[in-house]
Amino acid sequence: MRHRTSLLLMSFFLIGVFHSTLKAAAQTVSYDKPLKEVVVDLGHSQYRPMNPEMHNKLSCYYYKNYLVKQLDETQKGAEWFGIVPLKGGTMPECSQTKEANEIRINDDSKYVWEGYFIGVIRDYLFLDSADGQDGALAFGIFDLHTGKKLFEDQYEDVFLQSNGKYALHDDRKMRWNSNGELVINYIRVHYGTCFLMKKIAECRDKIESEIQAKQPVINDCSEFQKDDSAYSSVIFYQAESTLKAKPQTRPVAGPMRCAAAE
Repeated sequence: MRHRTSLLLMSFFLIGVFHSTLKAAAQTVSYDKPLKEVVVDLGHSQYRPMNPEMHNKLSCYYYKNYLVKQLDETQKGAEWFGIVPLKGGTMPECSQTKEANEIRINDDSKYVWEGYFIGVIRDYLFLDSADGQDGALAFGIFDLHTGKKLFEDQYEDVFLQSNGKYALHDDRKMRWNSNGELVINYIRVHYGTCFLMKKIAECRDKIESEIQAKQPVINDCSEFQKDDSAYSSVIFYQAESTLKAKPQTRPVAGPMRCAAAE
């Protein structure tokens, strides 16, 4: 009897551990908080001679294992991004000078991105595009070890007004799965290769094949008014991308809408 009781208690313990693990795996994660942020004012921008308030700035974000730099000269997108591995608690000065072990994005043709720094999650660097189109904004995820771009896609850019100013609302949700892989949930933007209002059924099937939908996701495109084959269709749908050796993206349950590309 004592043996059976012990086994029963052990079973409950293992079940509890299993559910706790699943719960932890499903929890969303936020961008890592920098240990320190430094912004160096580099003076009036040479690109904005008539606007004295526009200054060049070097921003430095210090994390436990990395220093991330961003040089903004008021152009469209940062001039470059720097990644400096940190060891032994060292914190280099926030400087434009390139460290011996520093990796540069945009300062080397091998690593290129037109946009701005968004954040860091563990060993991943998130950068957004400098500009969007058709309600879509590109984002890239880079390996902080190597500077290599691991993933790129487009999500719906939503600007919300607060205190008279508009700011990008980042609705992406991240979590770690049970395999330790980062999963990003977001409203993905897909440019179809056909126009839905020309041949709705045929085009719908084609687009659903393009986004690898296992079940119909395009159910209402009534907002289209123009029957103009010169337009292509833009589909906004809920998707989930998993970062692995070969990233995988799939549709998931959520809102969907259609628009015509401009």
